[in-house]
Amino acid sequence: MKRRIALLVLAVGMLPLAFVSAASAGRAQSNARPAGVSVHKVGPLTNQDFAVVFGGPYETHVFTIDISGGTKLQVSTQDCCIAGDHWGLLTSTTAAGSTVGAINTSKGKSGNGSTTAFTGKTTIFASSGHIIVVVSYVSGVDSFAAGMTVRVSYDGTATVTEQT
Repeated sequence: MKRRIALLVLAVGMLPLAFVSAASAGRAQSNARPAGVSVHKVGPLTNQDFAVVFGGPYETHVFTIDISGGTKLQVSTQDCCIAGDHWGLLTSTTAAGSTVGAINTSKGKSGNGSTTAFTGKTTIFASSGHIIVVVSYVSGVDSFAAGMTVRVSYDGTATVTEQT
């Protein structure tokens, strides 16, 4: 019986701490950006560049782009430092509407390994919506860590977020 009372007193004594911890955790989450998300740019984008470093050949980087008020989004890649690494882009959206309604559009391209020009350009014609861009290593020099640049252009308002 004494054991039950001691356990009950301990549990009741710990209860306020649990509420304070839960309230603090909720407040911290609501005021902070979710872990692993980095907002790069908000507004019209004309050749906005985002540097990316790959730790290995099987790593991918994901960008999400929320767009509105424009007509054309373009994404391309440029190799960094040692010419010859080919970087792949896969863009996917449900924002490319048609006369029947929204349709899914996915496009994939690979750059040519240039360190002086942006290549592998993908274009999506959309006025608003959510675009996912997956960047990956395709082939080339295969020396890591390796850098490259993703270039984004949109003629409307866009928010580019890198999921890290």
